[in-house]
Amino acid sequence: MKLYHRFSRFKYRRINPSKKQDERLKWALSLKPGDLINDCSGFNRIVKKIEPDYIRSKKGWAVVNVDFTTEPHDGGCSLIHCGVTKAVPREELESDYISSHTQWRDKWVDQLKMWYGKDKEAWEKRISLIDRRIVIVQSGGHFLDERGILLPEFDDL
Repeated sequence: MKLYHRFSRFKYRRINPSKKQDERLKWALSLKPGDLINDCSGFNRIVKKIEPDYIRSKKGWAVVNVDFTTEPHDGGCSLIHCGVTKAVPREELESDYISSHTQWRDKWVDQLKMWYGKDKEAWEKRISLIDRRIVIVQSGGHFLDERGILLPEFDDL
């Protein structure tokens, strides 16, 4: 799969100097609707639409990024800007979520409360959702399905 056509290799390397980035772009372009990715939400999502971002020169083009539309919620993510990766197993996602949010809750909860300002109801709803997810996993349950997609009853949107 070509990442550029009628585009100088040297010019392309100035835009994208990393061969690792080339591998990520080729991986993203090989995906099709229905595949799973791990997006910027931290959970797996189903790819609905894939749109490569091109740079055009006089007669050619080069791929510099890939944008995804995901389900549920018709969310949007970018390979480069959001850090989209391959789908991650449910157990790993849940354990990472629990460890990071437990630390966050214990250490920063009071300081981050200012983000919600006077909307105390939204703040309490967010904290109770995090607490529910933590309790569910600690009691042996799951807030993600077997594919790593967030279950509707634990979704905050």
